[in-house]
Amino acid sequence: MNISDRFYKLLNFLRNSNLLGMQVFDCESLVGDERECVYSENGIRVLVSHYWDYVEVLGISDEEFKAISTRKGFLTHLKKHL
Repeated sequence: MNISDRFYKLLNFLRNSNLLGMQVFDCESLVGDERECVYSENGIRVLVSHYWDYVEVLGISDEEFKAISTRKGFLTHLKKHL
């Protein structure tokens, strides 16, 4: 599976989840917040802190992170893949 396929699957997951609108990070918390792994596929993991309302998306490139970290970026990138 190439990068665009795995990123497309992540986009679909994020689109169908209730995670949009939460603060997004591309690194793991250093303070040990309790998080739940809600997605783990093809080297990409999505961890959610329900208490603090943030999401960590791990295993994607800086460009891919930029595409999902803003609503405009997310919607623009999603349209390219649909």
